[in-house]
Amino acid sequence: MTVPDLKSTDVIAKLAAGPSNPQIIAVHDTPTDEIRAAARAAGARMCLPTAAVAGSVRELLGV
Repeated sequence: MTVPDLKSTDVIAKLAAGPSNPQIIAVHDTPTDEIRAAARAAGARMCLPTAAVAGSVRELLGV
């Protein structure tokens, strides 16, 4: 998910600060160690590559 005028880490931080205490998994096309660290620092539980997540969602949905 991207939001105009916000960095991805700002989006993660806003979601993480919500009242429901969500478990956030960030997804990036090519996550580097720096991207993963920034996502975790913003409140994400982990940062996974898009290909891994897209494959898992397709499997779950049977697509």
